[in-house]
Amino acid sequence: MLKDDVVCPICHLCFDFNIQDKLVCTNCGHNFNFINGIPDLKLANGELSGKEQAELEFWAPKTIPGEQVNLEAFYHCSLIEDYNKENDLIIDFNNKDKMLLDLGAGPYGGSITGYKSKRKYSIDNLAVEYSKYFNLKQFTTNYIAASAENLPFKDESVDYIIANNSLDHVSNIFKVFYEISRVLKKDGLLLFLVYFNSMPFTETEPFVFDNDFIHNDLKLFFNIKAQSIELFQEKSYGDGLYHAICSKKEHITFKKAHLLDKYTTFIESYCKAAKSYTDKDCKLSFKLTQEAIENYLKMNIQDEYRLLLLKMKLIALSNVDKIYQEFKIIDRNYYSNDIWILEIAHKVSLDVLNAEKFDLAEEFIINNLELARKTNYKYREATSLFFLGEIYRKTDNIEKAKEHYQKCLDILPEHKLAKNYLDILKNL
Repeated sequence: MLKDDVVCPICHLCFDFNIQDKLVCTNCGHNFNFINGIPDLKLANGELSGKEQAELEFWAPKTIPGEQVNLEAFYHCSLIEDYNKENDLIIDFNNKDKMLLDLGAGPYGGSITGYKSKRKYSIDNLAVEYSKYFNLKQFTTNYIAASAENLPFKDESVDYIIANNSLDHVSNIFKVFYEISRVLKKDGLLLFLVYFNSMPFTETEPFVFDNDFIHNDLKLFFNIKAQSIELFQEKSYGDGLYHAICSKKEHITFKKAHLLDKYTTFIESYCKAAKSYTDKDCKLSFKLTQEAIENYLKMNIQDEYRLLLLKMKLIALSNVDKIYQEFKIIDRNYYSNDIWILEIAHKVSLDVLNAEKFDLAEEFIINNLELARKTNYKYREATSLFFLGEIYRKTDNIEKAKEHYQKCLDILPEHKLAKNYLDILKNL
């Protein structure tokens, strides 16, 4: 179905499919390659961005799934069936003529591979890279390397779009919302699942779906047909899961178009700064951090990015007392408890540790450990002990490293890295 459905991601007009190993636009002349049998329709060429590299590093060590059940897809599909029953929505993914997109499908075929529709497309910016590690041809879906910000499909051509734990991963959520609205049919639906109130930003997950974002930004683009929040019993990557079914609005009321490129620029500068801390060049790290802060300030808004801005400020500092002074003046109306402080501190301490500023990192992490114990947050207590073990291992204090890895495992027995390092040290 590729020939009938896929168009140029730049001008949204047709390709010439008669040219071997290439897709050439009949209108604007841009051409794109097939790589490992996958159409590479990304607009950016060259090296992977810091964000893309971090995503790939998550998946690359994993093995080809083979017959393994895609649990995320199964969960999402059962969710759709529940929505059908509860809300009288007709969602027929098995209609062979319906066109389905999975945004951010990952290397496991995504959430649509099990349906009977013949027009299924798994969209992922890293599809070509995934094909080097995974057998993507085993899935009954068409993989396309493309970004969610530039979808290679015609206006109002898609029936259903699924985004399963991916919308908080995109580089610019507002551009993605525009694109989803553009390609959806008037009666089309967006179905998505994300973490609700997810933990502080990483370079792979720069957006947080909190109450403010759901009730304001999301509603500027879509009509919410059905939604629910499944809260976790224990703290995880967020407070719970948010899932929704949305239809497009006839007239988008979003008025912040000037922010679209600024968001992307900010995320890119943040990723460069975050990566620089592993290079152990403090002057460069400070410079790139300042650039990230400046790019944030250019947006001239106060929203959920305050947390990311705070993180970048903290990493740039070299004094523990100043770091904790910053913690004390956090806007408590927005970040209302010590759990959030611990999550921010976890990110900062990891960057300081990676920069091999061990004296600073040790003092910082010991404070984190005390706060974790005060709040009875066992997971962060265990990770703080692991970080201390890392400091002692890297500074050749082997006995203290063993002690802290063991304490970590006493609290969190499934911590594989602590177990591996402890086994190695015991055999020295």
